[in-house]
Amino acid sequence: MCGDATNLDHLERLLDGVEADLYLTDPPYNVAYQKTSEALIIQNNQMRATAFQEFLTAAFQAVDTYNTYKVF
Repeated sequence: MCGDATNLDHLERLLDGVEADLYLTDPPYNVAYQKTSEALIIQNNQMRATAFQEFLTAAFQAVDTYNTYKVF
């Protein structure tokens, strides 16, 4: 599934009622890379600080809904 990590409907559809024991993520660094060695440009990687904080907060709050809170 290609979805939006900040969208509860997408997470609900993906998890189908199952809670997550482990959540691995690689959120964007928001460092405004210009190009990679392959001449690729990372899109949407230069948000203002407040917008970036809101994005991360929304993403982690959404996944927290399905967290089992197990400690590994």
